[in-house]
Amino acid sequence: MCFFDWGNMSKSGSTRTRVGLVLASVVLLGFGSSGAAFAAEKNSVPDDEIVKTQVTTVNVMPMNSTSTDGSSVARAGALCQFQHRVDYVHKSSSPGPYAMQSHGSWKNTTCKSNTAVVTTRIMKRNIFGIYVGVGRDGVETLPSGNGGAGNRVTARYECKNQSVHNFKSFTDVDVVAVADLPTRIYSDPVDRACD
Repeated sequence: MCFFDWGNMSKSGSTRTRVGLVLASVVLLGFGSSGAAFAAEKNSVPDDEIVKTQVTTVNVMPMNSTSTDGSSVARAGALCQFQHRVDYVHKSSSPGPYAMQSHGSWKNTTCKSNTAVVTTRIMKRNIFGIYVGVGRDGVETLPSGNGGAGNRVTARYECKNQSVHNFKSFTDVDVVAVADLPTRIYSDPVDRACD
């Protein structure tokens, strides 16, 4: 439904003025509200490093061994339990270009191996609502630890400007010498001023 009678616009200068004022008000209010929304989105989640953790248990496949009479005997598999961590995508405090980052780490609970390949990736939601990997993944073989500096990987995405976009990240842990499924933990999506 149209709120203006476009046919009457040419008949009266005052109608044109009223329409112009109404349109100008709508445009100004629209920009004002989008500016407020930008401010709200930019600060929707603080830049603190909020960490999510998940415990994963892997049933290590039974192994065959040879008995003293030469026959093959199946041994029972062991459990490998570990915790992996990912933090929310946040502004990097490192020197250099303005960037977003996310850290990943792991902590061994019952696995025989004490090292794992840890991968953390930042993903940005595109115009179709699909999250795609951006920037440089953090990938490294790490010993089990608490996830502090020197015991974690860092994924990094350098920003071209500060328009607001939605980000999330994941961490995948592959314990060395343990066959496991690609189990990932995802951070919650957050809005960040970065494109």
